[in-house]
Amino acid sequence: MTLRNIPLAIILLAGFTLFGKDPVTSPSAAPVAGGGTHAESFSPGSPVSPITPSGTRPFVQAWNVADFDDVISVGLEGNRDFRNGSRLFSAASCSACHQFKEYSRAVGPDLSKAGDKFSPRDLLESITDPSREILSPYGQMIFELVDGTLVTGRIVSLSGDTLQVNTDMMRPHELVSVDRKRVRTKTESPVSMMPSGLLNTLSKDDVLDLLAFLLSGGDKDDPLFSD
Repeated sequence: MTLRNIPLAIILLAGFTLFGKDPVTSPSAAPVAGGGTHAESFSPGSPVSPITPSGTRPFVQAWNVADFDDVISVGLEGNRDFRNGSRLFSAASCSACHQFKEYSRAVGPDLSKAGDKFSPRDLLESITDPSREILSPYGQMIFELVDGTLVTGRIVSLSGDTLQVNTDMMRPHELVSVDRKRVRTKTESPVSMMPSGLLNTLSKDDVLDLLAFLLSGGDKDDPLFSD
C-alpha cells in the first residue's frame, strides 16, 4: 500500500497514538507543548484556535465528497485564494492539532507535505469522513472497566499499571487515568478521534481554498493560487 492510498485521517492520528497488547512508554507519547498559530492568517505566537462554536460561525452544509464532484479537479486548477486558505486552516480547527510548516500545534503529525502524498479527492474524503477507514495501529481504544465505566481514547503514556488516556485530541493535555488492573475489556473503536463536520461552516469555495492551501504546502507562489 502506498502513502497515497492511506487515508489522511490515519496519517493525522499516527504520530501520537499508542496501543496494543501491552501499552509501552514512548518519548513521542509525552504531552507536547502547543506552538503559536493564528485566528485570521498564519503568524507565529498567537493562541491556538479551538473548534469554532456554531453560534459564531453559521452552519453551511454537511459536506461530503460527492458535493465536489463537479469542481474537485477544475476548482483546483488555479485562482484559489491563498490568504483565505491560510485563515481557514485555523477556522476549520486544523491548527488545533497539527503542525504545518513552522506554525500551529505539534500534537498531530506534520501536514506540510500532504500535497506530496494525497490527491485533492483523497484529501477531501479523509477530512469529511475520517472514520471511513481506520487501520488498527492508528485508532482509539474503548476501555470497559470492571464497574461498567467506558473510557475511549488513545494511550499517551504508561507508568506502572496506570494508563494515561487522551479522550479528546483537540485537548491533548486533558488526560484520564486508567488503572490497567481494572480494565475488563479493550476494543478498537470504529470512530476516528479526528472530528467529523470540520468543514460544515465553510462555503464550497472556502473548502477548495483550504484544500489548495494544504496541497500547496503553504506556498503562496504555488500554481494553485495563480491567476
